[in-house]
Amino acid sequence: MAMAERIFVLTEVERAALASHGLNPERIVVIGSGVDVEHFDHLSRRTLTTNLDLARSPAIARIAFIGRKTKYKAIDVLIDAVRRVREYQPVELVLVGPDSEWFQEHLQSLAGADRSWIRDLGVISEAEKVAVLHSSDVLVQPSPHESFGIVFLEAWACGIPVIGVVDTNHSPVGID
Repeated sequence: MAMAERIFVLTEVERAALASHGLNPERIVVIGSGVDVEHFDHLSRRTLTTNLDLARSPAIARIAFIGRKTKYKAIDVLIDAVRRVREYQPVELVLVGPDSEWFQEHLQSLAGADRSWIRDLGVISEAEKVAVLHSSDVLVQPSPHESFGIVFLEAWACGIPVIGVVDTNHSPVGID
């Protein structure tokens, strides 16, 4: 990277972190994220939700997570939070993305009653991801180690709110 003419990052925090590692800050460009909103508007909710059988009772809230299911994404924290919310409100958690050994071990360590409200869809198509977003009430991305993810924009383009974590005590560089 030291030899690159330009380095593109999503946030000023990433820019500062790379500069602190000796990279020339004049070559680091913050570009942000973007999505084609029309891509999300043109997909029919009814057609897409039937492809994955995402039908549900309106009385049950749906929380979605989209990303790699690794420890640093804090999915264990999300599962614990959903467990607590379920004491007051029927909720299901839909997880989308590739598994990790850590996640499979964590999932197996949960009581069967907890696993019953978790739907792990694994890796799905782009259209199916949009269907999950359209059928969800909120997207939650609990990782304190990452910058603003593009999945936030995708969720907003589908008209659903997002809950994310801002943790200024962690650097986006050097994730375990």
